[in-house]
Amino acid sequence: SWANCYQLLGVDVIVDDTVTPRVIEVNGEPSMQLTGEVDSHYDYTKRSMTRDLEALVFGERDVAESLASDLMELELEGVTVGY
Repeated sequence: SWANCYQLLGVDVIVDDTVTPRVIEVNGEPSMQLTGEVDSHYDYTKRSMTRDLEALVFGERDVAESLASDLMELELEGVTVGY
């Protein structure tokens, strides 16, 4: 049954100067290897994606709330970009 199948895709997106998101590429097998660096943005993102995928697969119902909370706290290069 398709309901028991899942795949994690890596989608690279860039936001242009008019704040329009544009997909650069989609990776069918994104690297989930952690860097091990303290406060690594990549490690945080990969852990969050893994947690969200696990929650979706195993039926946790508050994934949307958790994702919204993470987006609100998103910070890149010292600038808060959450909405």
